[in-house]
Amino acid sequence: MDIKDILKLDQEQKIVAHYTRRETAVNYILKDKSIRFNPIIYSNDPFEYKGKINGISAQNLTEEVLQKLRKEINNETDLTTVKAKSFCCSISNHKDDFKVKTSSFGNMMMWDRYGENHQGICLIFSKEELDTIFYRKVSDYEIIRSKALTYEDIKNPFVDLKTVKINENKSGKELVFDHYEKYMDDLFFYKDSSWSNENEYRYLIIDQKESDIKINFKDALIGIVVGERFDDLLLPQLYQFGLPVYQCCVTNRADEIDWVLLPLYPNNPQNQPHSCSIY
Repeated sequence: MDIKDILKLDQEQKIVAHYTRRETAVNYILKDKSIRFNPIIYSNDPFEYKGKINGISAQNLTEEVLQKLRKEINNETDLTTVKAKSFCCSISNHKDDFKVKTSSFGNMMMWDRYGENHQGICLIFSKEELDTIFYRKVSDYEIIRSKALTYEDIKNPFVDLKTVKINENKSGKELVFDHYEKYMDDLFFYKDSSWSNENEYRYLIIDQKESDIKINFKDALIGIVVGERFDDLLLPQLYQFGLPVYQCCVTNRADEIDWVLLPLYPNNPQNQPHSCSIY
């Protein structure tokens, strides 16, 4: 796919990008043609890994019933926190000022944080294709959702969303999942503004199954981007997958210095990170 096409799709938010380590991309994701969903408790955001429920609200219940439901809710909360799993991507934030650095795959902070300090890989997916595959493959799970996150300063009212209202006619599990469904966006697609530069687009699954969740992405993957510090000698590992390969890098032209996207071709001696120029 031509760079202009990639950039146009990205500007229209028709692309989502997943940053990862080279070893993870080559030996697992690309080799198996699958993406893995990871428990949210492994998130680096304290508001996420601390759990989604911290209290209960009840009226006109006996102490015996209240204690029973409280125990069930606590058990379900622990289980559901572990079993709330996500696959996280970035989506473009071009707005009115289009630049590679505001693209889903050109976010320098993301390259540093999740792209192995610019030595790793960013996988470019068609958002429409990945959405379709996601909803078809995981339709039998209890809660599934995909959307871009909202970023705002988290304040005290947010805590109210973590209080489950008890109904003695329902089990602890039913109460927890009803609560999650009701406040889905606020609990799972809302993060503090300090994370806003990530521009996350999240695929979420909540289910009681113990097993790992992997999804074959088939033809949803449309390109591979390598980081500024990616070892050129390792490029043949990527060409074998038959996908377009690009590199996010800094230009070294006489007239300007910029952060650009460069196409890399097999057996091309001009695949030099610091001699790149934009299309």
